[in-house]
Amino acid sequence: MRTEPETDFQSEYPAAIEDIVSVVDQHYDSSAKSTEQNLYLPIHKLNTLDVFATSNLGDLTGSSGAVRNLFSYGRPL
Repeated sequence: MRTEPETDFQSEYPAAIEDIVSVVDQHYDSSAKSTEQNLYLPIHKLNTLDVFATSNLGDLTGSSGAVRNLFSYGRPL
């Protein structure tokens, strides 16, 4: 355990700084969760609250017109 060196600043509360990174880094984290799913859904599957969007996304072929139409809905919330 390392402690802060004494300085001109005095407080009524003691402070201690501990370095636990080396301990955590070398052990398996039993609380880690693994999943088959990607972290984020594809942008065309995210729900938005865009009141001007139509319910039909239209053509999702990846063409420039389809991409322009997809991004005209605004950013996902």
